[in-house]
Formats: sequence, C-alpha cells, structure tokens
Amino acid sequence: MKKIIMVLAAFVIALTSFTAVDLASNKAQAKDWKKTGGLWTEYWHSGSFKNYTYTQVFHPYYKGKVSGFLTANGSGSGKIQAVLQQKTSKGWKNVKTFYAKKKGKTSMDYNKALKSYSASYRFKLTNTGTKKTVNYKFMSMY
Repeated sequence: MKKIIMVLAAFVIALTSFTAVDLASNKAQAKDWKKTGGLWTEYWHSGSFKNYTYTQVFHPYYKGKVSGFLTANGSGSGKIQAVLQQKTSKGWKNVKTFYAKKKGKTSMDYNKALKSYSASYRFKLTNTGTKKTVNYKFMSMY
C-alpha cells in the first residue's frame, strides 16, 4: 500500500513540475481588459500578429456610429489594413477599409453603422508589407 502511495505522489509531483515549466515558457499572445466610465465602457485588447488577426466583436456606442482605436508597434514596410466587418445572417460582410500606421495611433470611425445597439462589428487587421510581428492594442467603446 505504501508503494502505491509513493508512486502516486511521485507521479503528481512530476506532473506538476512539467506543467509549471510549460506554463512558464508559454507567452500570452493576447490580453483583454475593460475600463468602465460614465457613459460607456472601453474594451481593450492587446496582442501580436504577423499575417492577420481579428479584433474582439463590438457594438455601436451611439446610434449609427462605431469606432476603433489602434495603437501599433511594428517594423518593416507596408501598413496595416483594417477592414471593418459587420455580422449578417450570412456571415461577416466587409463594410469599410482603413489603413493604419505600423508605428503609432490610428482612429477608425464609421458613421453609417446600423442604428441598433445589438449590431455586431469587428476589424480584420492584415499586415500588408513585410511579415514581421506587429504588436498592437485595440480599443472600442460601447
């Protein structure tokens, strides 16, 4: 009986050690947080990408208006193509294309959004130039 307990204890310790090493070596690719204000809430997302990525889904914060704010820190040639997409019954539909700087801040406003607060939007961010990693923060309000 003692041998079985010792073997199980050794197994648990070994498993825990491997898990701790694995968790320490993994780097988070994305992080989400929110800031609540008086009239609306800011939803933040940070991460990195080489080719393309999607932002979190957000909604109009005022009837007919959606906004996204992108802060990027990347290198290499080209820009970031930010395509605003609207959720429809048939999938995601491209609504408007913006071009953001790879280094710096870009504001992306769209004033012809659906007037329903339940409408869903997102941005597809695409690295149009050299496929070097782009670190970014994205913020939307609703």
